[in-house]
Amino acid sequence: MDDAFTVDDLIACYARGVFPMADARADDSIFLIDPERRGVLPLDGVHIPRRLARTIRANPYEVRIDTAFDAVVEACAESRPGRLETWIKQSHPAAVRTAVRPGPGAQR
Repeated sequence: MDDAFTVDDLIACYARGVFPMADARADDSIFLIDPERRGVLPLDGVHIPRRLARTIRANPYEVRIDTAFDAVVEACAESRPGRLETWIKQSHPAAVRTAVRPGPGAQR
């Protein structure tokens, strides 16, 4: 299919702040959600209170990032009681994995 939605399309959508979705997991069509209001967390001005900084330095817990990424995306794509369909297309989890972890030599 020449007009298939690619990983580059997904990245371009996210870069513009729009989110590709489908009406159902097996749906061939994609529509874009462009929210009017967005939550933005400006990280360049984050203030960490002294007590929190002290707790972080004490290292009482383990902080991990993306340790269950694939499992989370797949779980979000599964149907649930009261929600038989999902907005995540069958091809979406693989595209998200590729976009997040493009691998060695990828040009992004």
